[in-house]
Amino acid sequence: MRAVLILLLWTSAALAQGVDYPLLFGTHADQVQRPSPGVQVLELPGPVVVTCENGRCFGVDHSAHGAAGCALRMLNSAVAVARHCPRIFSSEETQRLERALDRGWGFYARNLVPPLDDAARDQMRQRAMLYEIRSLGAACALGQDSLALLKSMASANVANRVARVFETPRLPVMNPCF
Repeated sequence: MRAVLILLLWTSAALAQGVDYPLLFGTHADQVQRPSPGVQVLELPGPVVVTCENGRCFGVDHSAHGAAGCALRMLNSAVAVARHCPRIFSSEETQRLERALDRGWGFYARNLVPPLDDAARDQMRQRAMLYEIRSLGAACALGQDSLALLKSMASANVANRVARVFETPRLPVMNPCF
């Protein structure tokens, strides 16, 4: 059952990406470091460090609150479960999650490279949610214990911490996640 939960949290990884790394590195060409052949490193505000090696890029968020892309993905998963399995979350918890998800998608759209306009953000959000809901499968049968991580995101305390993730503008990367 734990594997199903982990699968839920990781299924939308590709959907939550979207950074145009060539554009990012081109925009900040004067800041790119080349520590070895085929490796480029870009340190961005936040702080976020993006490394590209042999055409494969990844970013690591070194901020105090964690990776915004990861928080968005987890919120997306939690809201999908709340919508698909209404007995898991109370109405108040679902509303708290929905508000946090709205804020997260706004952050994502503003800080992505290139930024998303409202229509593109809404389209990406819809696709990500549909993908999550289709991936749920047996999640409703897991119950609250197995979904404890997602359930914890609906608490007021965690919601406040997640809100802080979206306070500091920075590239919404996925790492570290968990």
